[in-house]
Amino acid sequence: MLFIPFRADIGLLRIPFLTILICIACLVIYYGQHSNEKKVVTASEKFCQTKGPVMWRMVLQRTNGESSTKSCLEMMWEIHISDDTAAEISKYSDKGTPIAGMTKASDKKLKYGVIEARYKSFTRSVPQYDTKELWYQPASWDVWAMITSSFSHGSWDHVIGNLFFFF
Repeated sequence: MLFIPFRADIGLLRIPFLTILICIACLVIYYGQHSNEKKVVTASEKFCQTKGPVMWRMVLQRTNGESSTKSCLEMMWEIHISDDTAAEISKYSDKGTPIAGMTKASDKKLKYGVIEARYKSFTRSVPQYDTKELWYQPASWDVWAMITSSFSHGSWDHVIGNLFFFF
């Protein structure tokens, strides 16, 4: 048997409307995902290219080892796509060496406050990431997310491959 079928010996007696509608739904949903992702990435890059307050740059340097656009994007995206933003911010505020003259607890509190304030600014300037709303978390029992995740895809190659196999 071939991976890609050469022909089908099935005589269709009617047009597969449901299959065609599901294919169209997958294409429309992925197009929306793709255009939203481009907007989010562009806005995120624009946000991180602005230097921000001095305290933010210092905290970014201490937690990520560098104060660059790339490290800002990594931190903001990890916080943005996490289910528990407070825990993710706490994870970052634990990283790095304490600021000179500060205790570990006060250093963490300062870092947490700076990262949280910067993340709030990030969420005001960057649109909501729609793909996050579509994916399914296996630990939950969310029937709607199970259905929407069936229609979401990761790339055009993924969509085309699935639709070719499905059709």
